[in-house]
Amino acid sequence: MTGAVVREDGRLLAIRRSDDGAWELPGGVLELDESAEQGAAASRRRMSREEALPLVRRLLTGDLAGEAEGDEIVDALERGLGCPHISGYIYWDMDPDLSAERIVDRALAYRPIAL
Repeated sequence: MTGAVVREDGRLLAIRRSDDGAWELPGGVLELDESAEQGAAASRRRMSREEALPLVRRLLTGDLAGEAEGDEIVDALERGLGCPHISGYIYWDMDPDLSAERIVDRALAYRPIAL
């Protein structure tokens, strides 16, 4: 199964890997020796800090083609970092020292609580 975020103007949301500079879809892919269940578990956190930082910076600076692109980036960050609260960290945190680094670190520290 493959999914991609494609805007109405045909642009594709992709990330550049920090290890080899290759472009790929956010969220990664299944490894050859990985089952679907293992891939689903691993996909909860497939975006590295280095991959997330430029996306968060774009949201903070408003360097977007429009609201739809912002929504696509937030969705990719939620999936890639495994943190459903990232939009709140970006848009609702009133800390005057808010930075992309602090937002991404907070999202990476997120752990769901099972009740």
